[in-house]
Amino acid sequence: MPTRVSPAQIACLHFNLQKTKMQIGVQLLVHIEKLLKAGAKVVLTTKGIKDEGLRHVSKATGATAVFMFADMEGEETFDPSLHGFADEVGEQHISEMIPRAISLYHHSSEVQMTTSSTRWKEPLHDALCIVKRTLESNVVVASGGAVESALSVYLEYLATTMGSREQWAVAEFAEALLIIPKGTTRNNLEAGIIEPAMTAITILQIDDMIKLVKDDQGED
Repeated sequence: MPTRVSPAQIACLHFNLQKTKMQIGVQLLVHIEKLLKAGAKVVLTTKGIKDEGLRHVSKATGATAVFMFADMEGEETFDPSLHGFADEVGEQHISEMIPRAISLYHHSSEVQMTTSSTRWKEPLHDALCIVKRTLESNVVVASGGAVESALSVYLEYLATTMGSREQWAVAEFAEALLIIPKGTTRNNLEAGIIEPAMTAITILQIDDMIKLVKDDQGED
């Protein structure tokens, strides 16, 4: 992707130009083709720019922020007169590409988390050590019984290569290693957790607050 365009025709879109966020039946490729046909060289959306920043760019370049592609007739068009103009548009880093130091801001709604430094310093130190060790060794060990499952597969293969009764001991040990992942899977299934990582990601993507309200059951 180019980091500098000169001269630039700027299109300001007051929505996220992303396929997964669009309504049913709207094609991302059609919108991109309309922008290119109108002569847009730089496209700014509210995906990576705040609304206030997009308004400043529109005012400075003479562009008109577009909220949708639909016109009065119900057709999807993009008028070139909505473009803004600039002699040059470029991307400039305000810091070093490889910074030597960074600042970390801690924010929490709980008073105890902000007043007690030990409650967030220790987890932060552990997280930084994990990242440090990962970058140094370039190796990550998976959890959740992945190591035991892999060892069981390799030991089962090793047992098939043995000709003596030792293969029975190796095969039984390989089977015993599966107790940990099987137990974890069984416990999660009973708790209704099939994929905890995807469940956590889904909850984080929900904008609304989830509240569990206890039903009031009256006495008969």
